[in-house]
Amino acid sequence: MLARDARGDVAGVLPLYLLHSRLAGRIARSMPGGLCASGPEAAAELIAAAQRLAREAGMARLELHDSRTAWPGLAATDAHEARRVALQPGPDALWERLDRNVRRQIRMTEHNGLAAVVARGGDDLDAFYDVLRRVTHALGTPVFGRDFLERAIGAFPGRCTTAVVRREAQPVAGYFQLELGATVFGLWGGALAEARDLRAGYLAHWEIMRDASARGLGSMARRGSPRGSGAAEFKAQWGGASTPVYQQAIRLDGRAGGSAGAPGAGYGAAARWWSRLPLPIATGLGPQVRRHVPFG
Repeated sequence: MLARDARGDVAGVLPLYLLHSRLAGRIARSMPGGLCASGPEAAAELIAAAQRLAREAGMARLELHDSRTAWPGLAATDAHEARRVALQPGPDALWERLDRNVRRQIRMTEHNGLAAVVARGGDDLDAFYDVLRRVTHALGTPVFGRDFLERAIGAFPGRCTTAVVRREAQPVAGYFQLELGATVFGLWGGALAEARDLRAGYLAHWEIMRDASARGLGSMARRGSPRGSGAAEFKAQWGGASTPVYQQAIRLDGRAGGSAGAPGAGYGAAARWWSRLPLPIATGLGPQVRRHVPFG
């Protein structure tokens, strides 16, 4: 959806999709990033148009997912935070700017026998996807298909990277990034449970930053994490200012409740059940189930 100003220039955009989920109900939901607008007037126009479209489609609520602005007229929560780290004037200066403890953790990875490679496009996609399917399975979250990543790489040629950490040639951590403008955005990934004490996440994080800095990118942005969580504390060690990430929603069916980004009580039980499935079965079923899971 687009909003234009009096001159016909684009003043706002709201990427929206309609989700018919047996788990979450009928939701009109934005893509992560929510609504982007030049000001409140364009935002209000897009929100009103989105509500009309959602009602006509029989949706129960409208959600703006991972917005950086709390737009008026919607119930909002800001339990998550995001960080953006400056990467210039270069890798050497970036290394010296890191906290001493972070540098120590990175150095430990060499003694732990870890090595990381940042690859362009799909050169290391098999190794990354093997890690991703194992990480998501342990969390009880259905994994999307490998072909989804292939389409992302095809849609953004030369802008996608993977960072894979190996120990004795075995992938133990993997991360997928998208470069837009002068910023590298961290999208998906994680470390296997057995690799966390080896500091695999520190090595991957540093290599992603070092690679992007060496190629002249100006900043690195990671996905939002629950405020006060271990993930948020890990990201805070690398510097950068914290900004709130808003989940916003409005009911369209006259009922109360149903905050955006808040999984219902059944999600916990479903996640535990999913994590107990054999990995090959979870990997095969994941893409079919994933379309019904409106988070992550």
